[in-house]
Amino acid sequence: MILRQRWRNLQADFYVSFHRNLITDFYEQTIVPVFAEWQRQRAKYEADNSALADFLLVDLDALEIESARALCLSLQLLWERQLRQYLEKCELELKIKNPVSTSVLTQ
Repeated sequence: MILRQRWRNLQADFYVSFHRNLITDFYEQTIVPVFAEWQRQRAKYEADNSALADFLLVDLDALEIESARALCLSLQLLWERQLRQYLEKCELELKIKNPVSTSVLTQ
């Protein structure tokens, strides 16, 4: 069965426009500085010819990998939270009886 309903702009659609600002700020103020600091440290250790610098580079590699994973998880969490908030607002405005955002996304 195909429902023939017109698209209806909701207040939830308006709030979605603010999500870009949050992600942009997170990227510019958190991710970029972290990667810049890693590059600075890497250049410093690579210029140093001591045995200690080699060990510090290995540690930096592990730190970069784990921190990159954590930053990816942070972005995923922000996206998931924004999606859930959008669905909740749509469901409230459209008065949906069996909301997806509270049933499917919480499982």
